[in-house]
This record gives sequence, structure tokens and C-alpha cells, in this order.
Amino acid sequence: MAPGKIALDHLLAEPGRLATADLRRLEKLAENAVKFAKLDSQAETIRNDLEFQQAIIDATGLQRTMRYFSELTADVRRFNQLGVVYTDRKGDAQRYVVKLFESLRDGDLSTAHDIWHAKFAKALERYLSLIADNESDGASRTGVGVQAGRQRASGRK
Repeated sequence: MAPGKIALDHLLAEPGRLATADLRRLEKLAENAVKFAKLDSQAETIRNDLEFQQAIIDATGLQRTMRYFSELTADVRRFNQLGVVYTDRKGDAQRYVVKLFESLRDGDLSTAHDIWHAKFAKALERYLSLIADNESDGASRTGVGVQAGRQRASGRK
């Protein structure tokens, strides 16, 4: 995802470019990711994850990148309203949030790129899986919309 690559490249281009306050904020969000992954509800995990991603982008101060990523985040929020259930929140928190924070803290651009890419590749995989499972355009769930229409057309209930 281009805004993430732009942000990571910008933040790690020079030592010290990632401000201490931003690094502390990211550390707190990474700690929260692990804590929230243990909760029954995934709502706080999702909210924290989106805030973590936005915090990385915001740390750049690059206004256009910040606006573009914020718009994309609105699409992610809509996706999460489709009823996605994240089954490995603890693993995701470690793999994608804690490790990304550590790579930023350590100035490891290559690892940061790999993690950011893997994080969004996994999100895309989940989205495509949801669409395939629902036999829809991604705007409805099984039993509603396209699938229900097919059942009515064929005379099934």
C-alpha cells in the first residue's frame, strides 16, 4: 500500500526523523494491541489497529499522504462492518503491530516494509475470502442480496 511505503521511507530516511513523542505513541498503541487482543470483543482491537496505522502516517507530517490514508481508512471501516471476525488477534498483534513498532524503533526500513506489506496482503486476502464466501460483490452477506436473489429466482427458500 503506497501511503505506508511513503510514510516508512520518509520516517526512516534519516536517523531521528521519527520524533520521540511519535515513537512513544506508537509504543503505547503496540502495547494496547497485545492487551486488546485478549478481550472477547474485537472492537477495541480494530479501533487500536486503525489508530496505529494512522499514527505512523501522521508522524510523517506529509499532508497529502495523511489525507489519502485517512480516506482509505474509511473504506477499511466499511469492510469491518461486513461482519469480519478476526480469529488470530493475538498473532496479528505480535506479527503486524508489535514487530512493526520494533522495526520503526530500530530504524529497520526493510523489515518495516515487509511487515507493512504482509499486513495489507493479509487484509486483502481476508476481504477477497469474504467476497468469495458470500458469492457477492462484497456489499452483502450470504443469505442476503445476490445469494438470496438466486434462491428466489430458482424457487428455493
